[in-house]
Amino acid sequence: MRLRRSQPLARRLFLRYGLISLALILIVGLGLFFVLSNWVNRNIRSSLEKTSRSIVEIIENGARIEIRRLLQAEVSAAMDRIARVRSEARETGAGEQQIRQMVIDMLAAEHIGREGYFFIIHGNGKVIYHPREELVGEEVRNLDFIQAMKEQRRGFMEYESRLPGEAQARKKALVSDVITDWDWIIAASVYWTDYPRLFDINSLDDFIQSIDLGDRGYSFVVNGEGTLLVHPSLRGRSLPETDKPLLSIMRRGTKTSSSGFIPYSWYPDGRNRWEKKLLHYIQLKEFDWYVASTVYLADAQRPLWRLGIFIFLFSILTLIIFLIVSARFGRILSRPLDSINECLDKGEVGDYSRRVAPVGVKELDALAEHFNRFMEQLEQGKEVAMSLETLRALSDTVFQNTIEGIAITDLEGTIQQTNQAFTEITGYTMDEVLGKNPRMLKSDRHERDFYEYMWRSINETGRWSGEIWNRRKSGEAYPEWLSITTLRGNSNEPVGYISIFHDISRQKKTEQRLSYQAYHDALTGLPNRSLFRDRLEMAIASANRTGEKGAVIFMDIDNFKQVNDVLGHIQGDQFLSILAERLVRSIREVDTVARLGGDEFSLLLPVLQEQTDAIEVLTRIIDRIEEPVLLGTKTIHPRASFGITYFPEDGNDSDRLMRNADMAMYRSKHRGDGGYTLFNASIEKKNLRRTSLEDKLRGAVTAGHLLVFYQPQYSLEQKRVTGFEALIRWNDPQEGWISPGEFIPIAESSGLISAIDTWTLRQALGTIKTLNRETGKKYNISVNVSALQFREEGFVESILAALNATSFPPELLELEITESTAMQNVSAAIAKIEELSKRGVCFAVDDFGTGYSSLSYLNRLKAGTLKIDRSFIQELDTVPEAATVVTSVIALGKNLGMRIIAEGVETEAQLEFIQKHSCSIVQGYLFGRPMPFEELKEFLEHDA
Repeated sequence: MRLRRSQPLARRLFLRYGLISLALILIVGLGLFFVLSNWVNRNIRSSLEKTSRSIVEIIENGARIEIRRLLQAEVSAAMDRIARVRSEARETGAGEQQIRQMVIDMLAAEHIGREGYFFIIHGNGKVIYHPREELVGEEVRNLDFIQAMKEQRRGFMEYESRLPGEAQARKKALVSDVITDWDWIIAASVYWTDYPRLFDINSLDDFIQSIDLGDRGYSFVVNGEGTLLVHPSLRGRSLPETDKPLLSIMRRGTKTSSSGFIPYSWYPDGRNRWEKKLLHYIQLKEFDWYVASTVYLADAQRPLWRLGIFIFLFSILTLIIFLIVSARFGRILSRPLDSINECLDKGEVGDYSRRVAPVGVKELDALAEHFNRFMEQLEQGKEVAMSLETLRALSDTVFQNTIEGIAITDLEGTIQQTNQAFTEITGYTMDEVLGKNPRMLKSDRHERDFYEYMWRSINETGRWSGEIWNRRKSGEAYPEWLSITTLRGNSNEPVGYISIFHDISRQKKTEQRLSYQAYHDALTGLPNRSLFRDRLEMAIASANRTGEKGAVIFMDIDNFKQVNDVLGHIQGDQFLSILAERLVRSIREVDTVARLGGDEFSLLLPVLQEQTDAIEVLTRIIDRIEEPVLLGTKTIHPRASFGITYFPEDGNDSDRLMRNADMAMYRSKHRGDGGYTLFNASIEKKNLRRTSLEDKLRGAVTAGHLLVFYQPQYSLEQKRVTGFEALIRWNDPQEGWISPGEFIPIAESSGLISAIDTWTLRQALGTIKTLNRETGKKYNISVNVSALQFREEGFVESILAALNATSFPPELLELEITESTAMQNVSAAIAKIEELSKRGVCFAVDDFGTGYSSLSYLNRLKAGTLKIDRSFIQELDTVPEAATVVTSVIALGKNLGMRIIAEGVETEAQLEFIQKHSCSIVQGYLFGRPMPFEELKEFLEHDA
């Protein structure tokens, strides 16, 4: 091979370098334009993002200021009210514990915004009050914001909180102050979601107008419903129809990020063509607002196009200069090239041992150096070929030992090669599948459309991956994750396919197990509340379509707590499992039984011809439930209470039906005889009545609507009144006198009874102390103690505090507790009674004979008085067995050295029976009704 002579070579060099110059100038020019274009676009995006974030910052700062101002005002007002309450209460002689309860009740009634509230934390981190009752009494020092509150004590704080059932935490703010002598931190807290009603959106107008986004760029604020809150010209209106897709895009985008960019086209007024725009948005999640800034790309990119024209003109000038230089360089370069022709000719015939010597021209010497290295590489070709063979062997090793199955096919789908993992997963050896189609692994679990879509994806994109079911050699179908990729040759033409897969059977089983656990009770395996609600909603929908009837039944096991207390939780769980099995065996195939939690179960009877069908099913359930259960050596006789509601007669949504059944079930439970109750309007009415009374009762103490009445206790031996029993009465301004039989159970179930008991005790002690001082006598006072108050850890301290606050002699105080109250925790009850007895306080066992009536426990309690329940006294004239019970109780009390008080003595015949059997003290309408203090003094004057 020889080079042409100088003149043709110079021409070729001129053309070659001229074309290279042209290409370089075009590449540099286009590259520069591309870089500048990216820089301009980044600046556009940066400007939009900064503008949107500036508006967001103004809104959030406004929120912070307004929320802080609101909370400071709420806390300041609350502290003023607390100061007044404390001052007024101390003037009336109220004790410190009562004052604290009054403060808690006052804050509990306060609401801030839609979801805000007050709460109280002790300086040691213990929750004194919180709307979520399960937190009261808990130590929450491990929470970051609580730790900060303890250190800061007063001031403003922001934090995040997540309630049960909420997927994400929400932003909150609080302001706190301190009641120093109690070491209480009073805090008012609200969610940021209250912000939209606080912030004046109009205050953004001036800032929005001042934003510079070019000739036609602007910013706006839109809420989640599409209403423009801030806009240069459309404020207060809904988004135009052409812009509503933007809101949908923003909503979808905020599922993964709170901000983003949206390119779109817009048909502006006064123009006859679509123009491209770019929008940046940020979601204010707490307010469901979107802050957006937008510009026309043509306006923003106008300087870029001007720069592009300049670059084009500069490139033309540069090309002309390069062409002139190329012509000159070609003439200089062609002269010395003949000197290397001989070396090139030798190389053309295979003589690679020759080397090109330097000629003194820098560029040609560099060419000679590269040529010489090329010849050396040819001589080393054999070594390179051997290295390639080693690499191929390594690739084969990896192919055979990977844990994923691999199969290679030709374009017709014929299997050419497989690896060891293929055999381990499918059970087929390579010899068994060579030359066959992968269809032999098909499981028939997928429709034809599935495979058509798979191959369409492979043909269009060159690959497909996804979950697929195939079949092993053993016939077992299994799931696998499969990836198919097209193999291409040197010319990029398809030559075959490679399939890579792995078995995901274990993963699928794990997913199924987790799904089962999410919808079933872990103890019994029954559906849980979520699954029961889903099936109920399906049954309601079906009933609406077909006109069929259905029923929902709630069941609560009576006295289950006693089973747990006596036998322990392990056998308690076994007891629940046995009853769950009985329920399942008692229902029809179409029915559902679920465990809602604890000892509550629910049943769904979705198909009923008549309402009596449900009663038949329930009767069968009751019979089976009440069969004895043997747990270890103990035989339990189960009993349950049921509530029934029908759909669609009683309701047409799941929440209402479950609430109906729950109310009916509790009606059965309150009756105390088990059985079932059909839901009706009166039950709901009584439930509303109960709720109304509970709301009124919460304010009755502080409003002065609760009064303490006193019923005389008459000594038959001394022939005079020796003491009184303090009884609570309620005189409501609207309803008048409300029966204790109606409001006392409400107070007990709502937890108000403890505060009422404390208030009653202090009132009674103060009143009887005054009476004793005025009369010069020493009357006893008996005060009832509820089970809730008796169980409290501070019970003993609260009694002693009341005695100290009123300076009442403890030996004149008698606390009445029922049998069932004492029996709930006998050891704890004995400890409390002994502690107060050491201080002189007396105890009486009230309503004896209606509960456990255990002689052993009665002896251990060391109570000084035994009270015969009024129900036995009332039955003396009509029920022969009542006389036996009364005489037995009197004899029992005497043998234990106890005073005996007979309650409910209303007739001379009853009094005669009591006197005959030497009962020492009587109480009842025959000797005096319960009466207020003023009437009591008149009564005593008359009695004297």
